[in-house]
Amino acid sequence: MRRTGKKFISPIEPLALKWLSLIEFSDEESNRTKLRAQAIRLSNSGYSISQISQICLTTQETVSKWIDGWEKYQFDSLIDKPRSGRTPLIHSEMHDEVIDIVKKIQDNLKVPLLKYRKIW
Repeated sequence: MRRTGKKFISPIEPLALKWLSLIEFSDEESNRTKLRAQAIRLSNSGYSISQISQICLTTQETVSKWIDGWEKYQFDSLIDKPRSGRTPLIHSEMHDEVIDIVKKIQDNLKVPLLKYRKIW
């Protein structure tokens, strides 16, 4: 594709493109991280911000921020930054036990919650 005066990613080395592809199809990465990797690869291939936003089902402003982030931070820009939020209801040590209880009693989720509160 021919590049015009619109914003595109700087050319990416083949090894970095391979890593982006691995991230995009990884089972271990978050969907947002995979989507950002896809957008960067598409920009490198000559797709416009408008086309990428349609493919990724996001806004052009978001895609533009992803490109800016890539230019500045490379792979670090793909990872979600920590965000504030409510503290977890269960402690990480109890997580697996609670999951087991929920799997055993799937009919009524109030029952596992009551059992968990007794444990906690």
